[in-house]
Formats: sequence, structure tokens, C-alpha cells
Amino acid sequence: MNTIIILGIIGGVFILVCIIILIVIISKTQNKFQPKEDIPPVPEPSPSPPPTKKYNISPDYHIIDKEYYRLGVLENKKDQDLTHIRNILDSLIQSIKSETIKQNLKKEKPIYLIGETPLDFKEFDWLKDVRSTDGNRNIMDLTAFATNLPTPGYISSKYNNCYCGYLDEDIIVHEFLHTIQLSGFDNLIQEEFMKLYNEYKVINNDYSITSYAFLNDRELFSELGQVYFGVTTRMDEASTGGINLNLLKTKLPKLYSFMDNIFKSENSVRQKSCAQNCPNCNFSYCK
Repeated sequence: MNTIIILGIIGGVFILVCIIILIVIISKTQNKFQPKEDIPPVPEPSPSPPPTKKYNISPDYHIIDKEYYRLGVLENKKDQDLTHIRNILDSLIQSIKSETIKQNLKKEKPIYLIGETPLDFKEFDWLKDVRSTDGNRNIMDLTAFATNLPTPGYISSKYNNCYCGYLDEDIIVHEFLHTIQLSGFDNLIQEEFMKLYNEYKVINNDYSITSYAFLNDRELFSELGQVYFGVTTRMDEASTGGINLNLLKTKLPKLYSFMDNIFKSENSVRQKSCAQNCPNCNFSYCK
């Protein structure tokens, strides 16, 4: 009798365990097929907006809108005669034969602000403590400079209308050549020039180029442009470590060819700007 009772109890426990296991299995099966509650996905962080190439120009400026560039002057200075500056820039534009560069400039329409000092323009506030490329000067003390996009460049309005042979033309050409490279070069043109820069920078002492030209590729392009267009006064043959156009052709033929492939004629800027701005100029520099 006792054996029957014990077996009955064991059987009951066994049945109870089986029932519990069956309940658990059924419950899990139901949960598996039950639709899940919609949980909103965690939003991904927004990507940083791409850098803009638009210029946010103050309504206080009068804009002179040219086909390939713009000039901005303070509204109360809008009647200022900027013909001499425009003649130099137009001569440079007319000398470009690379359609790629011209189209990129036309699309970008880089802008230069014209005034007596960069301090006149709030766009340049961030440059107050910035040094020039060679580290010797403060940017705000310069009479002209080009900056990376989207900040405008600057040209001083304190120029004599007859300045042939002086540094003023030199500076404007140098800075606008920076803009031609920054806004006009596509990747292929820039890569080609970087190869030349890397090739020549290790042997520049053998080629009579000033050390300033090899601070970076941008300075090399602008310094070469000054020589190529004949508007330089500090890199002529008489200068220590200087170079003129003839030396550029003979000693740096690859760099000369690069300039000759994107520009039409080496002396066009010098001849046009002198004729337009200083028709009675007697400087041999302008002949």
C-alpha cells in the first residue's frame, strides 16, 4: 500500500512538472509570433553641413559685379574710382586661356573688399591676430591679401592712379593669382602643380627662386605669376637670388610650361595695365 502511495505522489509530481514545462513552452511560442511593439529608431547624429562657398556680404557694401569676380566697397565710398584695380584684374582674367579655370571663377565669383584698411570690414575681424605666410607681418597691416573661401580677399584703395614700376601692381597680381588658384583650379590642375612644387622645392637654391616662393605651393604659383607677367620688381635678374622671365624659361622649363598652358601671354598684364592706367609712363619697366 505504501508503495502505491509513493508511486502516486511521484507520478503526480511528474505530471505537474510536465504541465509547468508545457505552459512555459506555449508561452514562449506565443511571444515569438506576437507582433513587436513599434519602437522609434534612435536618430543618427546629423552630419556636419558641407563648407559653403557662398559669400555673406553685408548690405552696407556697394557691389561691383563683373563676370569673373566682384568688388565690394563701403556704400559711402561707392563713387571711389577703382578703375586702376579693375584694369589689373581684368588684364589677368583676359590672359587666362584655360576654360576650366575661367568657368570655375565665373561660377565662384570671388569677391575682394576695397577700402583704406581691412579694419573697415567686419569680415576680417578673425584675422586680427593672424600672421602673414612668412610670419613676419600681421595680416591686417598688409595692403592686399587673399584668404581661403568663403572669406573675401582685400585690396587697399590707397593707390596712385599712375603707379607703373611701383609695388602696387605687384601686390594685386600676386594676391589675385592666389584667388585664381583657390577658386579656379580643379583637382587635376592642382595635382599637376603640386607635383612640380614637390619636384622643385628640394632644389630651389639651384634655380635662383626666392625662398619665399617655396613656403607652400600657393606662394610658388603667385611668385611665378609675377615673373611670368613681368610685374615683379623684387625677383628680377639683378636681385639676389632673383629670377626674371628669361631665366624662368631656361632654368625652370616645366614651371614655365605650366604657366604657359593656362595663360595666353606672359607680358599681357604688364602691357595692358600700364597702357590703361599710366599712358604716359616713362618707366623702362613698362616698355
